[in-house]
Amino acid sequence: MLRSLRRYEEALESFQKALEFDPKQPDVLNCQALALSFLKNFEQAIAIIDRAISLKPEEVLFEANRGIILARASRYAEAFAGCEKAIQQNPKHESGYYARACYYALQGEIEQALGDLQKAIEIAPTIAEAKQSTTLILTVFEMIKGFEH
Repeated sequence: MLRSLRRYEEALESFQKALEFDPKQPDVLNCQALALSFLKNFEQAIAIIDRAISLKPEEVLFEANRGIILARASRYAEAFAGCEKAIQQNPKHESGYYARACYYALQGEIEQALGDLQKAIEIAPTIAEAKQSTTLILTVFEMIKGFEH
């Protein structure tokens, strides 16, 4: 909830408290890594998402999020490889395509980004309303603008 309100510091405090009870919660580590990436603390975010992946290697979402974090850190070759790995790990899971859409958007390759967003929607039509909305597309464009500075 706090992350969706862009209150990343508060979200990090909540994640840290949860991890004090059980430091091996991969879902919490995943959220913590994403919040850190929004605060541009990329090296720590990458280390934490790597921990989440080591705890739950079958989770495609974590690998996809690693690709997004790497793209935000301007580590584009690694980011693209991570997105591809997520897609290869499970081509029927939308998160790899969404991650690659973010990668393409950060590269300014909007047509490819929109193509991957459409693929994600086709795979997961139950979340199509959310992903088809302009909110998602605006998020991708916001990422471009936010990380250009």
